[in-house]
Amino acid sequence: MNITRVNREERVALNPVSTRYHYAQIQDALIEVADEVAVDVALRLESAGIRWAFAKVKVVIDLESEP
Repeated sequence: MNITRVNREERVALNPVSTRYHYAQIQDALIEVADEVAVDVALRLESAGIRWAFAKVKVVIDLESEP
């Protein structure tokens, strides 16, 4: 079994004054990252001639605060 990890990171600045838009900002970032990863995985599988594979999808959100 060959395991390949595809890592992507997207940083989103969440405005503390406008919390009602946080959900949309995070959702947009997740969609963008998911699209990039999907294309990368498809290309890797095609170039390696792999017909079947399993994918484990993991989402980690680190909230960092600035003073």
